[in-house]
Amino acid sequence: MKTITVIITGAGAPGAPGVIKSLRENGKRPIRIVGVDASSEAVGFRLADAGYQIPLASDPNFIDRLLEISKQENALVILPLVTEELETT
Repeated sequence: MKTITVIITGAGAPGAPGVIKSLRENGKRPIRIVGVDASSEAVGFRLADAGYQIPLASDPNFIDRLLEISKQENALVILPLVTEELETT
């Protein structure tokens, strides 16, 4: 199967490592994982294939930056892990 790219927002969230592990071990297809977070120190950056620092969900540039990264990485899925981002997206 073809590899798909998934963006995980909140790459520094407590659940991010488990989500990344689950995606990697899905047993169906290879998944390339791109982590994004407002913190440059997000643990998910070390576990993902690529990582980007983005503005907070409350920032007016949040959506534009997320879409820019999605296009750049050719992502098919954005998986938000932060409640505030769910309200924005």
